[in-house]
Amino acid sequence: MIPAHSLLSLAISCRFLREIIIPHFLFHRVAFRSRPAAVVSFYGCTRKPAVCHVVRHLTISIEAFDNLSHAYRLFTLTVDIMKNLPNLRSANLIDLENAHSFEWRIAHTLVALPHLRHLLISNCYPDTLEQISALTSLQSLTISISANAPSHSQGFPVENLLINSRATLEDIHLSNAELDFSLLTWKPSATQPRLVWPHVHTLRLIDVLPGLNLDLARPFPSVDDFASSDLAWDNFPNRPFIARLRSFEGTWEGLGLVKATNTALCRAVVHDVLDIQACLHDWKQCLPPNLRSFRAKFRGESLLGFLGELGKAVPRLTYLDVDITLTSPGFSKLEQLSSNVSC
Repeated sequence: MIPAHSLLSLAISCRFLREIIIPHFLFHRVAFRSRPAAVVSFYGCTRKPAVCHVVRHLTISIEAFDNLSHAYRLFTLTVDIMKNLPNLRSANLIDLENAHSFEWRIAHTLVALPHLRHLLISNCYPDTLEQISALTSLQSLTISISANAPSHSQGFPVENLLINSRATLEDIHLSNAELDFSLLTWKPSATQPRLVWPHVHTLRLIDVLPGLNLDLARPFPSVDDFASSDLAWDNFPNRPFIARLRSFEGTWEGLGLVKATNTALCRAVVHDVLDIQACLHDWKQCLPPNLRSFRAKFRGESLLGFLGELGKAVPRLTYLDVDITLTSPGFSKLEQLSSNVSC
């Protein structure tokens, strides 16, 4: 990939290349992460038709504005920038809790964007989600609630977001969110509609407690990529859902429960740090034999023994990304080694 400064140099060398590179490459995807001054400069660019109509993806880290004497102006410019981008397809707002009283203005601006399809909001307050619940055409939704958010007892902001975009949603990523899954799951009731998300293929629930006896199979008939940090896998209503998964991300115990129902799983990511020696005896019980991609973190002493047992358990494995911390008695606590293995 050619870096932006090289593209800019190439663009100013030829008028023909400039008309192609500047709008369609340099301004197609814009990200502000740690340079608030760039926001001021880019605001001027968005007032030019050649730029404002070609920006499709915008990422702004609100954390970079925090504790700045001119933060008020930066928040105002952030809102104005989004207003000047009528063709924006994707918006990523990082650490939105730092926007303070500007959250509602940012939310109202998002709702007014006619072509917005992909939305990521991290560390936000539930009140902000209420402001954007009117969005009805999202294809991808990533929401993480701030750990500092007060308890929210009124309304269902996350649920409304999901329900209003049921016809278009394809990816759902939720972190630290309070959900009333009785509003989302399929139940044959005369008083509750049978809600279905027909196009969702990726569902990720991190630090979200769905509750027991959860039926995910019928409301999400197309999901084959699932992630969860905590879920009651052994409940019967989940088994039809687990049986069709091709990708799973979660705990070692969760992977074992998936394997008990689904031996066709192709990709697995394990979050928790495991002891290799403690897991060697149950490789076959926890790893599906058709696994082709595996990522995990382990503690252990024998890397070769680990690879040998892993090769026996999953002979079709083609991609391995393992972070291993050696815990041999010969190493002190400060001398423990960490190594990555890929194949």
